[in-house]
Amino acid sequence: MFYSPKVNIEDENSTYVKALKEIENDRIVLDVGCATGEVGELLKEIKQSTLIGIDCSREHIDEANKKGVYSDLYQIDLNKLNDELDKYKNKVDYILMLDVLEHLYFPADVIKKLKSLLSPTGKFIVSVPNISHASIKLNLLLNNFRYTSYGLLDSTHIHFFTLNSLFYMITAGGFLVESFERIYVESSTVDQPVKFNKIPSSVLNFIKKDHESFAYQYFVTFKPSDKSSEQLNKHNSSFKRVNKRLLKKYVRRPINAPRLSKILKNKVKKVFKKI
Repeated sequence: MFYSPKVNIEDENSTYVKALKEIENDRIVLDVGCATGEVGELLKEIKQSTLIGIDCSREHIDEANKKGVYSDLYQIDLNKLNDELDKYKNKVDYILMLDVLEHLYFPADVIKKLKSLLSPTGKFIVSVPNISHASIKLNLLLNNFRYTSYGLLDSTHIHFFTLNSLFYMITAGGFLVESFERIYVESSTVDQPVKFNKIPSSVLNFIKKDHESFAYQYFVTFKPSDKSSEQLNKHNSSFKRVNKRLLKKYVRRPINAPRLSKILKNKVKKVFKKI
C-alpha cells in the first residue's frame, strides 16, 4: 500500500503535529515507518533534525529519498528486524513510531530491539489506534467486524490496542510514561458506521459513560527507566488514573473536542509534580 500522509501543521489534533512539538531542535530522530518522508521533511525544516528513515516499502523509500532530508534510509521489515541498525546504538534522541505498532506481529519485541539505539536521554514517541472505540464495540455487539482501506480497522492492521494493553506493554518493557493524550475525531468522520437503532438504549448509555469509547487514537511518549517493575507499574498506573480522573472532572462529553488533549496534558503535568 502506498501511503503519503498530508500534514497540516495548523491541526493541533494531529499526531504528526503533536510529535513535532515533542521533538527538540537539532536532535537525531529515527523515523520508523517514514513512508514518503512528509513528516521527515517537516522535522528537517522546522526542527533541523538529523533523520534516519525506515520503511518496509521500496516505493516509499525511493520517494522519501527524493526529499533529500534523510542522512540514511533503510528498507526494513520490522517483523524481521535483526542488527541492521546497530551502528546507531546509544545515539538516537527520539524514536518516532506514528501508526506503526499496529502493523507488527510482536510490537513489544520490536520496541525492545530498538530500545538499545536510544541515547541516555532518548525516548519513544508513539501513536496507535484505539480498538475500544465506540464504533468498534457497538459493531461487535451486532456481530460486525469489517476491515476498511483506512482508519481503525485498516486492512493492514495485525495488532490491536486498548488503553490498558498499551500501558501494559510499555510498563512490561521497562519504560516510564512521560506524556499521554487521547486523539478525538469528529463523529462524522469515523470510518465504522453503526446502526444505533439496533442497540438497546441501556447499552448505548453504558458505552457513552466510558470516555475511552470516544478516543480514536492514543499518543504517548515514554523512556527507558531503571525503576523496578513495581515502581514502574505504580507510576504508569497512576499516570493513567490521574488522566482519567481529570477527564471525568473537566469534560462531560469529550467527543468533538480536539483541544481537550492539550488541556488535560497540562493538568496531568501539574498533578504529577505533587506525586
